[in-house]
Amino acid sequence: MPGELLAEHEDGPTKIPVFRAAIELFSENDYSGTTMDEIALRAGVAKGTLFYRYGSKSKLMGKLLADGGAALAESIKQACAFASETTQWRVVIDVLVNSVAEHPSFAKLLLAELWRNDRPWSEEILATRTLIVDTLASYLPQNASGPRSRATSLFGMVIFSTLESLVDDSDFNPSELASLMENFVEFGVLSSPI
Repeated sequence: MPGELLAEHEDGPTKIPVFRAAIELFSENDYSGTTMDEIALRAGVAKGTLFYRYGSKSKLMGKLLADGGAALAESIKQACAFASETTQWRVVIDVLVNSVAEHPSFAKLLLAELWRNDRPWSEEILATRTLIVDTLASYLPQNASGPRSRATSLFGMVIFSTLESLVDDSDFNPSELASLMENFVEFGVLSSPI
């Protein structure tokens, strides 16, 4: 989701175009409607390279989702490192809104897959979901009960609302949406103000 999803690491320079192509194609055609040939063609790499690096389309999907979730969690951690404890939850909302605004296709893919358990990449999804929810929960106020439940609710609300705003609002402004959600969370969702 964040830019770091497409940053270089041990997968080498092929990761960027492969992940971009896979995200676009999975978003356009769904997983089952996308082939490794199409991903290779769009990424500008040999099909053999995809199989060498990822082994199969399902392993590529698992890696894509796991790396994206890890990048999102890391972005949240980095942004919250500079925020006071009482404002970290606001930073979480800002990071989520901006990540979705920058990478809506990945956000749709992540949202569609996060709670499925019938896929070959179910282990990666479970680990990704746990990482994201635990990361979010660690930046919510600790004086309230159910931080994991609240983190899940916050994640779903922000991701869905941002995607909906991107589709529905030609004058989409991430800062305005984040502010609106912060007010909603502070005064409309939490049992007591932060």
